[in-house]
Formats: sequence, structure tokens, C-alpha cells
Amino acid sequence: GFTQQAGVDFEETWAPTARMRCFRAMLAEASGDASVQTRQWDVTCAFLHADVDVPMYMAQAPGYEVSGGQVCVLRKAIYGCRQASRLFHHEIRTTLLAQGAVQAEADECLFILKDTDGWMRVLCHVDDFAVTFTSQALYDRVFAGMQARFEITDYDGLPMDKFLGVCVERRADATVHMHQKPYIDDLLERLNMTGVAAAKSPASPGTGARLRRRELSEADRELMAAVPYKEAVGALFYLARCTRVDIAHACSQVAMFMADPAPEHWEAVCRIYRYLKGTSHVGLTMTPDEGASSCMGDRPVSDFLQGYCDSDWAGCPMTRKSYTGWLVKVGGGLVAWYSKRQGCIAQSSTEAEYVAAAALGNEMVWWRRLLEDLGYVQGGPVTIWCDNRSTNRLAEHPGRFEATKHIELRYHVLRDYQERGVIKMRWTSTWTQLADILTKNGDVKRFRRVAAEIMGECLG
Repeated sequence: GFTQQAGVDFEETWAPTARMRCFRAMLAEASGDASVQTRQWDVTCAFLHADVDVPMYMAQAPGYEVSGGQVCVLRKAIYGCRQASRLFHHEIRTTLLAQGAVQAEADECLFILKDTDGWMRVLCHVDDFAVTFTSQALYDRVFAGMQARFEITDYDGLPMDKFLGVCVERRADATVHMHQKPYIDDLLERLNMTGVAAAKSPASPGTGARLRRRELSEADRELMAAVPYKEAVGALFYLARCTRVDIAHACSQVAMFMADPAPEHWEAVCRIYRYLKGTSHVGLTMTPDEGASSCMGDRPVSDFLQGYCDSDWAGCPMTRKSYTGWLVKVGGGLVAWYSKRQGCIAQSSTEAEYVAAAALGNEMVWWRRLLEDLGYVQGGPVTIWCDNRSTNRLAEHPGRFEATKHIELRYHVLRDYQERGVIKMRWTSTWTQLADILTKNGDVKRFRRVAAEIMGECLG
């Protein structure tokens, strides 16, 4: 691959990969509904199933040379070709479309199939597939079609138990539990932290104020040179993006010092791992809405899709920028979340909350598109819960012009969403604001209560 030349040996190399939020949405759809079955597929020697798209040549393999100074014409997209992943995804797409699948507009890796008996969803991530379905006949037909084209296995028809490192457990009541305990245990062992004392929360109150950039002494530089800071933080972000929403805000704080970490920053990273030590079994539990026989059923999107947004005004001590935090729930399951420092400096708590709500509004538009792809009726506006009354009023009308004229135009898309009936801003108290733990390091008791509620299980 390193000798390929752009425009000669390859053109486009980009290939889509699955979004974890789509995977969580599939499991949320299956929670509480025993008729929904799950499978996982794997393709052996994946890239060798795709033909190359341009003429390419390679030297004869050692031990298999034919005299005469000849070279080999490359027919298949072997591992190492720049465009191999793209070509393989094209083969997958072509095969599934031939089976009657429809590619989702919201996610290129999601394919939807239907027949008179039920439906089937296929989410592909390179050569790994997550599948949910309600029609066994439809599943058998599509799987046979895939087997005819690829060397593929569904692990003897057993239910899905792992996808992209995330363990999946289907409980007796049909609720779905996702966790990454093996990954966490491996991390603790790799970083020599198996013997650390467990912590009650990923960050203590006031951690953000203590984490600042400073000039390091020679002793500090020597100490940090022996510390795997980037590796440790990068591994945490994989957890935070897949199942561990409870460490998302703490991760966003320590990630700001990847280039020049100090001992106190490493101490904050160790605190997160100490928290994971005591909660390695914790993950996300997808539970259907109370009183509903299934998570979604035939209800309109507005009945089971809702979001919570919050901000911590001027929460960053170095820049005085605010933090945005939001989360999205589908039925009784948490499917998406976000915790990040805002790009602008908010001049009031109302503005900070307004920026956070606009970010969630954009996310909700995408979720409505995804659920429409899955065949659900749109219905009325979906609810966004915010604990700032001024933000709710500002989303409805301009209010005092002098107080809001400086707010960037892009954030006023929130008002447009509300006028068009896409979302509906509603007030909730700070005590019931579930996105609160994505914006600040608060009281440990409150943190554990909120984390347990949004993740669907006790932290122990």
C-alpha cells in the first residue's frame, strides 16, 4: 500500500463506519420486545472478496517466483491497498441492495429490509455486522444470499453477544444490557492499576478548577515522560463513546492536556480509572418505557424520543468558556450523549444554555431522520428538557434584543426548529436534569443517583 500513487493506483479511499448510536438504537428497539431477535456476522478474509477498481501490479511473492522478471496483476483488494475498505463496503452494499435492502439516509452503514412477516436491520462496520430482526424467514433468505457471495458466519445462529468490543446480554425480561467489563479489566491490568482503591465518582468536586496549564519543572517532565498519558486517555474515550456516559465529562477535562500533561492531570486520569475499578460491571441497560409492552412499537417518534440539555456557565477556568452536555433517550434506553467545551464565550447563563439546546436540536433532527428510515411515524415535535426558563422563552421568541443581539446566528436555528414543530422546549428542574453530570463534577451522591437513572442500573 505504501507504494501506491494517488490518481494512478487509487482514487477515493474513504469508507463509512458504523455509528455506535445506531447500534444502541437497534438494541433500544429490541428491549422489552421478545419478538426481536439479534445476531452477529463476521466475514472471513473480507477484503479479498472485492475486485480492484484500477489496474495494479505487484512483485511476485517470495517462494512463488516464476522466472523471466514477470510481475503479478492484482485482481483482489488485498489488505494494505488504500481503497480496500471502500471497495469491500461497496460489495456489501451491492449485495444487500440486491436482497431488497434499503440503505438508511441517516447512516450509510445501516440497511433496512421488510417483508409481510416483519423486518430486519443490518449495521455493518467493515467486516463486523450487528443484525436485529422479527422475521425468521426474511433473515434466512438474506443470510443465505450473503453466504452465497461472502465467506460469512453467524456463529451457529446464536444471539449477539459482542459487537466492536461491547458485550451484549439479553435478559429474561428481554431488556438489553451493554457493558465493557473485559475491556476495562484489561486496561487496568495493562496500566498496572489492578490494585488501586476504588473511587465513588470519576472526578471530585472542583477538579476542573485545579486542572490548568503550567510550566513544568524538570522533575515533573521526567515523571510525565514515564507515564502513558495519551494511551490512558485515548482508551477512556473509547469507553465514554460506547457505554460509559458517566465518565464523559471527566474525560473531556483531562483530554485538554494531551500535549503537555502535568502530575495533577495524571492524578485526575488515575481517579477515573479508580472509579472504573469499582464499577467495571456497569454499562447501559435498555429498558422499555414504563407501561409499554415494547420500547417503541407503533407509537409516533414524539412519544418515545426525548432529550435533555444542560450547560455549566463559564465552567472552564482557563478560557471561561462554558460546557455543553446533552443526552438522548429512545424509549427507556440512553442512545446518545455529548460533553464538550463550547466554542464561544457565553455572556450569560441563558446564552450558555441556549447554545447547548441548539446543539441538541441539531442532534434531534438527525434522530428524527434515522427513526423515519426505520419506518416510524414522525408525529408531533419531540421534547427537549432544559432547566433554564429564559432559554425556553428565547427559543420561542427574540425577547430583549439588546440582551441577545450578540448571539451568533447559527444558534437561532433552535427557534426555527421550534416554529416548524420539530422540537418543543420544556422546562425541568435542576434536580431532575439528567444531563447535569455531563457539564460539571458535582456532589458524589447526586452524581451516582443521576448516573444510575440514565444508565438504567445501580452503580453498586
